[in-house]
Amino acid sequence: LALLDDAQERYETLLQAVADFTEGECDVEALAIENRGELDILLRLPALAEQMPALEDAAASVIAHLGDGETAWATALSWHFVHRLGAVAAADDGEALELSRSWLDEWLLGRLIGAALRDMGTTAGAADESVAVVKLLTA
Repeated sequence: LALLDDAQERYETLLQAVADFTEGECDVEALAIENRGELDILLRLPALAEQMPALEDAAASVIAHLGDGETAWATALSWHFVHRLGAVAAADDGEALELSRSWLDEWLLGRLIGAALRDMGTTAGAADESVAVVKLLTA
């Protein structure tokens, strides 16, 4: 619970900074609360997949593409925290996704994600692939 509280607080701070920068008028608190719920589900996916046979195939597919180690989790969490940033300044979901994707490049978020992955010990090639996955999932 403390982890989720901390993540929500930090994400809300990030969203507020994005809103200030873009002059967005989104309810950043509501978006941070929604993000927290999604993070809780993401973190519980392995256990949920074991409990729900319908999710096993989806989980196996994700693991086959990303692996199930630190790099996979870092990729999934990176996507989780960037894919909705555009919602702060967008009028609709389509525009939000487009903004989130463009900001990955404009704000050099992809470069930061890649550097963080390399700092974790991920090879340069695997880090680049993970950044590409984040961009693809955000598009």
